[in-house]
Formats: sequence, structure tokens, C-alpha cells
Amino acid sequence: MDIAHANDIDLEGACEGSLACSTCHVIVEENFYDKLEEPNDEENDMLDLAFGLTETSRLGCQVEMDEELDGIIVKIPALKAKIQKKKMSQAEFYAKQLSENPLNWILLTVAVYVSMSLFSVNSHSHRKIVELKHPETILIRNFTRKELEEFNGENGKKIYMAVAGKVFDVTSGKSFYGPGGMYGNFAGRDASRGLAKNSFDKEMIKSLSEPIDNLNDLEKDEIESLKEWAAFFEQKYIHIGFLFEDKN
Repeated sequence: MDIAHANDIDLEGACEGSLACSTCHVIVEENFYDKLEEPNDEENDMLDLAFGLTETSRLGCQVEMDEELDGIIVKIPALKAKIQKKKMSQAEFYAKQLSENPLNWILLTVAVYVSMSLFSVNSHSHRKIVELKHPETILIRNFTRKELEEFNGENGKKIYMAVAGKVFDVTSGKSFYGPGGMYGNFAGRDASRGLAKNSFDKEMIKSLSEPIDNLNDLEKDEIESLKEWAAFFEQKYIHIGFLFEDKN
């Protein structure tokens, strides 16, 4: 990471190597990846939050150079993502749909289960048909910031967050976004400004008495950072609604 910064390479490092973020995520070429020491638990936790994660992903701040790594080649995921925006095959299209929308996995699972159940009934007519339960229906709705604030993970409640105008259910990541978590300040709030600036301070969150943050003062690189975070949340968590200004 220090080498990248010294050579004006656009590699983030918001936490300055303290293993509190994943903004210095890089993809290491396989022949060099095997020469690195195994990532510790803290690094693995941060990599789970990284955009464009691969099997050879590492945090740049944890790659310590020595003679054996001379000539190492790494890629920045954001750049790789731009290169890969090409026409995809039908199989790639369906794989992308499954990876980007968790609901598709639920529907696929139900379809496979029904198919297997019908096959089983036809083959063994004496077996009972298992009653299928419909997956939980998600109603897309509008949230005011006051309504969103209620879902902060306290007292067993779910955890919702707003990113770039969309509201996501991040309850599955409660170890990060729940009370006491590294990103706990964002629970039940609009996290857009903090994610754009790669800052997790309370100052990044507007008061409920102020209008919704329009983010008009963001720099170009901060807007790109927010877009990458938004894509990450679309892929990893369930979109449940939109942030809405309370006219009252």
C-alpha cells in the first residue's frame, strides 16, 4: 500500500493499515499469492466486505514486500471491473443475476425443491407430499429517516441502512453493522456520505432535523467510491426500499 501511495497509484487506505476497512483491497497474481503469509482473522473479516472479492484477494496494507516478492503484480478491483464490462454469454448472464439478487437464489431453491418433490412423488406414490412454505415476501417501501432509525439492531431488531438512496437489510452482517460493530454508527441511518469518504465517524451522519443529504459537494473519486459501495450492497444484501423525505 505504501508503494502505491508513493507512486500516486489510486489505491485507498482509509484506516491507514489498522485493519478497520477494506479500501486497500487488491487482487494478487496466483503465482505470487502462494508466497504470501496466510491472512489473519481480522484481514479475512475485512475482505468479506471488499468489492470484487476473488480467491487471491488481499488487503494491500498487509502485503509486506521482501526479495521473494520482487516483481509482484496486483490489480485494483475497480479497474478490473471496468475492463470486464463486456458482452456476456447467456450462462454468464444468469450467473450474474443470481449473484446480484439474493431473491433469485430463494426462487431457484424453491424451484429445485418442487421439481425434486414431484419426481419423488411420481417414483414413490406411497410417500406423502411435503407442504411447501412460500418464502418471505419482501415489500419494497419508502422509509423516512425517522422510520429507518428504528432498525438499528438494538433489542433484537433488524438492521437497515441507506446507501445512495436505497435501503438495505444488513442484519446478516450484524457483527459489523450492529451495536458495538465497526460500522455500528451507520445502523438505521443514511451511510452514503461516510462510505463515499471512507470515513466511519459520527460526523458523516446528518442530524434527523436536517434534509436528506444530497451529496452535491462530493469529489469525483468520492462519487466513484460510493457507486462501488452501492454495487457491493446490491450484491451482498437485500434491497428493501428507498429513503424518502418526510414532508411533515
